[in-house]
Parts: sequence; structure tokens; C-alpha cells
Amino acid sequence: KGSSAKTYEFVFSLTPSELYSVIKQLAIGGQISYSHYQSKNNDAMNPSFSSTNAFTIGPALRANIFIGGKTYFFFHVSPSFGIDINRIYEDRSQPYYSNSLIAWRAGPGFSVFASKSMAVEFGFYYDGIKEIDAIKQDKNVLLKRSPVFTHGLTVAVGLQFYAHKKTKTTVNNP
Repeated sequence: KGSSAKTYEFVFSLTPSELYSVIKQLAIGGQISYSHYQSKNNDAMNPSFSSTNAFTIGPALRANIFIGGKTYFFFHVSPSFGIDINRIYEDRSQPYYSNSLIAWRAGPGFSVFASKSMAVEFGFYYDGIKEIDAIKQDKNVLLKRSPVFTHGLTVAVGLQFYAHKKTKTTVNNP
């Protein structure tokens, strides 16, 4: 007999950054990141639930090299620090995992400008996270666990928007 159980997943991530060009090929700044993941399986024999909210903040550095046309090669580095909360019970009074995070992303990519202010980017990153776990209930620590390292390669495609500094125009009157 087949199972009619369904698993529902929802993922949302937003990582705005602000970088300032210190020289034409080098930009420094910072970024923040928020992500939400939720999964629910309604199997009557083995239901499951997982919800994670993560927030990180940190500096960012990007080197750009003009290739030609509307294309740039870049190398991006961004270490960050933050927290995540992972619930495995829908009931918020149940214990949950709270993790301090040290995360990083580093890697090359390409930006292809569709307009002066928008580029489509293709990145190849080495991502990693060091999680320092604690199991909590009502903000009380029930158990601390050994740090967990997670790392791997990520292929990312996205849009990058650029704001340009307005320049003053002066009119010389004879």
C-alpha cells in the first residue's frame, strides 16, 4: 500500500551587502544575512517538523578584474558571525537548538552587467560554518555540545544591484 504522506519545504534567504570601492578594482564593506528553512512531513506513522532561522553579519571584500565587454571576474571573501535557532517541534514550549555561528564564504565568480546598475552573477564558493550548539528551553541552557564544522562548495547564481555615487556638475560662467 502506498503512503500519502507529503513533505513540505520552504527556504528563503536574503543577503544584502554594501561595498565601497576604495580603488577601481577593490571594494570593502559589510553584509548581513537572514535565512529561514522549514520542513514538515505529515506522515501519520512518522511525522516530522524542522524550522531554522539564522542571522549573520560581517565584513566583505571583493576584488574585480575587467575581462571585456560587460564582464568582470571577481574574487569574494566574507567572514561572518551570528546565531541560528533550530526547532524540531512545532510546540514552542519544547526544547530547541540555539547555535552561535562563525561562517565564511570565499571564491571566484563572474559578473555580467545587464545595465549600469545590475549584474547577473555566477559564483563558485567554498562555504563553511562552525556551530557552537546549546540545547535550550525557555532561554535556559539544558546541554552544551561540542562545536560542529560544516563546509562545502556552493554554486550560486543571483542578481547584484549597484548604486553609484552622484557627481556634482559645475557650470563655468564666462
